[in-house]
Amino acid sequence: METSRTLTRKQAEKIIKATFPNYRGRKIQLQLTNQVTFSDLHWDGGSRNTYAAMSHDGRTDRLDCSRIAPWNNPVDGRTFDLQPGILIVEHSISCGKDSGLTIYMNPASAGTLTFN
Repeated sequence: METSRTLTRKQAEKIIKATFPNYRGRKIQLQLTNQVTFSDLHWDGGSRNTYAAMSHDGRTDRLDCSRIAPWNNPVDGRTFDLQPGILIVEHSISCGKDSGLTIYMNPASAGTLTFN
């Protein structure tokens, strides 16, 4: 099951401040899904994705693959189950242009987090 919708910056402000505090854009998508695939973790052709995780109680962590060789990255291209209570936020740069944030959330968590 996948469902997507656009969020305003105001609706996602708490998540943005916790995961990507330097993000100044307004392109924000919410994706309800059971799985997340981590891809394009290294610069290639001016494109790259960076990821951060946030629990519903506000704890955060970042996936930093900058010190791992691209050909030896154990995470790139892998799909992981998205557990209820955890958000994964993806910041995408495509061909040198900011493509915005995608917030991945398990559908079971949809009722526990409100977007005003």
